[in-house]
Amino acid sequence: MQELRDFELDQAGTPVSWRARPGQRIVAREGNIWLTVEGQRGDVWLAPGQSFDLPDGAWVWISADAPGARFTVAQQSAPLSWRAL
Repeated sequence: MQELRDFELDQAGTPVSWRARPGQRIVAREGNIWLTVEGQRGDVWLAPGQSFDLPDGAWVWISADAPGARFTVAQQSAPLSWRAL
């Protein structure tokens, strides 16, 4: 099972940030999404339909080249047998 969260950036060039959790992936939905990932040499650009697996625990800054860009953060859930631990 996975959790999906959809986001829309209302301003171009204004980044939002958070710390990536294990198993997170960003999927571009509309517009071009720009990622700066802590520990990576270069930035990542995602066109609609492209995705990027986030490194566990890294800080990520996300921006877009136009207002209204949309992306999804997919979080892979731990198996139910692990949750009891």
